[in-house]
Amino acid sequence: MIGCHVKRIWFPEIKQFYVGPNPNYLNSLVTGIVTPLLNLPINLLNMVVLPLIQSISRLVVFMLVSVAAGILGRANGFEVITPDRKNSK
Repeated sequence: MIGCHVKRIWFPEIKQFYVGPNPNYLNSLVTGIVTPLLNLPINLLNMVVLPLIQSISRLVVFMLVSVAAGILGRANGFEVITPDRKNSK
């Protein structure tokens, strides 16, 4: 961080959190204890709820597309076979 200017903030996001010496003990307490509790709802939303919703929606789309393709006679399955390196020499 040579040549960089940093400004201490009271409520950092995850990417703004840094572990190191802090001359302001109150700032350290707020940053280390209060901030994670305040950020918990948005962190749970971003790390748990949204990926779960995306996974469920992808599963539903896959099921609908595969059933529709099967009914229309357009469903296929393929296995990709790569040549073995030992046999190719």
